Amino acid sequence: MTAIESHAERSATERGRDAAPRIKVAFVDREPRSGFLSTDLACLERDFDVERIVYPGRNSISWIVTSLRAASRCHVLYVFFASEHALAPVLAFRLLRRRVVLVQGGYDYADVPERAYGLAARGHGWLPRLIGRLCSVSLAISTQSRDEFVALVPCAADRTRVSYLAVDAETWNDPGVERRADRIVTFGYIDDEAYSRKGIDRFVAAAVADPTHEYVLAGRLTPSVAARVDAVRTDAPNLVVTGHLDHDALARLLWSAGVYAQLSWHETFGVAMAEAMLCGCVPVIGNSPALAEVGGSWAVHAGDASSVADDVAAIAAATESGRHIDRADLRADTAGRFAVEQRAAALRDAIEGER
Repeated sequence: MTAIESHAERSATERGRDAAPRIKVAFVDREPRSGFLSTDLACLERDFDVERIVYPGRNSISWIVTSLRAASRCHVLYVFFASEHALAPVLAFRLLRRRVVLVQGGYDYADVPERAYGLAARGHGWLPRLIGRLCSVSLAISTQSRDEFVALVPCAADRTRVSYLAVDAETWNDPGVERRADRIVTFGYIDDEAYSRKGIDRFVAAAVADPTHEYVLAGRLTPSVAARVDAVRTDAPNLVVTGHLDHDALARLLWSAGVYAQLSWHETFGVAMAEAMLCGCVPVIGNSPALAEVGGSWAVHAGDASSVADDVAAIAAATESGRHIDRADLRADTAGRFAVEQRAAALRDAIEGER
C-alpha cells in the first residue's frame, strides 16, 4: 500500500465521522502533468471534492469562461506556478471573493538577470507579482523558493509558508538489482534551457574527463540537446544515454547506481534527486540552496561551475562516501523529510483556512 492509498483510507474514516459538506477545490491542470503535481492532486482528492480545469495552452475567451464557472462552483482555487495559465483563474476567484492557494515553482519567481532566467529577468515580473499579491496563501516548496517569492512580493510574506514537495518511498522500493558504486546517474526531461540550468553540460563534461566512472544520462532529450550530447560521445565511451525510461526501468537504474549528480545552477526543490536518494544514491549538488536543503547532510557539494576537475573530485568523493554510509538510513531520512502525509497536511491546512 502506498502512502497516498494509506492516506485515502484514513480520510475515508474521518469523512464517515463527519458528514459536513466537503470543500470544493478547483485544480488548475496542465498537460502533460508533472509527477509532483499528480501527487498534490491525489492528496487533494482524498480530502476534498476536486474539479480539474485544464489550461488549453493560451489565455482564450473559453479559458476565462471556464475560470469564472469554476469560481462560481468551487470554494478554493489551487494553482501551481504563477505564470500565464494562472492569471484568469486567480482573477476569477478573487473577483468572487474565493480563496486562492498558490504553490510557487521556479521560473515564475526566480530572478537571475545574468542568465536571463525567470519571468522578472525576462521583463514579465508584473505577472508573478500580481498573482502573488492576490493569493490568499502561498506554499513555498523550499526556503529558497520562499525567499525568491518574498523578494518579488514582499507584501505577501506573512501569507507564505514552506511545505516541501512529497516523494513516496513505497513507489521506489528495492527491485533487487546489484548496485555499482562507480555508476553516476542524472535524469529528467532536458531541453536547451535545462541543459545548462540543470547542469547536464557539466555532467557530460565530467564524463569526458573521468573515464573511471560510468555516467548515465536518462530521460527525454530534445533533438538539439541530443545532438550536443552525441557530438561528444566519441570522446566519452563511458557516457550512456538511455532515452525515456518507464518508472520500473528508472527505479532499477537508480537502485543500481552509487551517485546521483544534480549540478544545477538553479533549482527550487529537486524531486528527481530526492527520488534518487530514496533509491540509495549519494547526491552530488551544484551551487543551489534548495538542493543543499533537500540533500541535507548526505550531499557532496561540487559548488559552482568553476572547473570540470572540481565536479570530478566531488563525484569521486561521493563514490567513496557511498562505500561507508548506511544507504538504508539515507532512504529513511529522505522518506521522513518529504513524506506524503506531511504534504497532504500542509495542503489541507492551506485549503481549509479562513475563506
